[in-house]
Amino acid sequence: EGPTSERVFEDLARQGNRLIFGTSFGYIDQMLAVAERFPDVTFMHATDHKSFLARWGRTTFREALDRFKGWQKGVSKKLARQPFSILVILGLFFLSAAIRFNHAVTHYYYPSSDPYVHLKWVKLLGVNQIYIDGVYPFGFVAIISALHTLFNIDPYYILRFLGPLSAVFLVFTIYYVIRKHRPQDYSIAIFALLIYFISSFQFGFIWRQFSSLSMEYGIIFVLPAIYFFMEYMKEKRMQSLLISMECFLLTILIHPYAAICLFISYLVLFFFSFRLFSLLHLLKMVGGFAVVGVIGVLPLAAGLLSGKEFHGESIDFVQSSLDSNN
Repeated sequence: EGPTSERVFEDLARQGNRLIFGTSFGYIDQMLAVAERFPDVTFMHATDHKSFLARWGRTTFREALDRFKGWQKGVSKKLARQPFSILVILGLFFLSAAIRFNHAVTHYYYPSSDPYVHLKWVKLLGVNQIYIDGVYPFGFVAIISALHTLFNIDPYYILRFLGPLSAVFLVFTIYYVIRKHRPQDYSIAIFALLIYFISSFQFGFIWRQFSSLSMEYGIIFVLPAIYFFMEYMKEKRMQSLLISMECFLLTILIHPYAAICLFISYLVLFFFSFRLFSLLHLLKMVGGFAVVGVIGVLPLAAGLLSGKEFHGESIDFVQSSLDSNN
């Protein structure tokens, strides 16, 4: 590499070689310099990141700009047709975000005790320690740990803002699923968002949406899973079934309550529609969900087989909930 490689490339070109390869990042500038002096010789570089990034940047920018223009045009048409409905929905989204992010922006402490536990687990996971306090789904903690590793963001800040961000995503999934079913009717979407908006305060759920909780994060995937499962029932498209299975797998890895709620929803939908499926489709569904379930519980099974017990506080919470209902 360096000046020596430039002399070698030039010698190869003068010797009559018509095709010359370079295979290292250190050859790029030298090869470009020699290629200008020998326009009839083909120079090829196996890792030419400079021209690749330039081409990729131009192509990506054009595609992003075209998509933005298309999105802007679509929004303008919808706004012209139903301006009041669009403004109401945007207002509900804004209020949902403002209310849920208020605590994260104005306070340094977490609004509940659970994020402190997750913070501890994230730091332990960073030093390759898992299930210190017992076996528990670690999908939520793994996501936070991955964000910390990839972007070098302190887990404290991730946990401080991930809770309200998850709650806003949940609002968006409600809107998305309803609009997919009734694309021309905004009134149902507005009604559903209002019901969710009011119920968050009425039943004391709002503090949970201030906090970074794995259950709330897992619930984000429940409605999309149900929607794509229903799409599969109607259209029999394998892609819809795979997306629904992926959502189900995520709920298993993140929180058991979300996974159980989704599983019950699947059973109800299947009970009322299994006559619509052929034997082949039934086998695909049962086999696919069985595989997903096994993959989802593998981390827990590995923890139990290593001699760990279930997370004690979670078991106590479930027991106390059952006792209170009885």
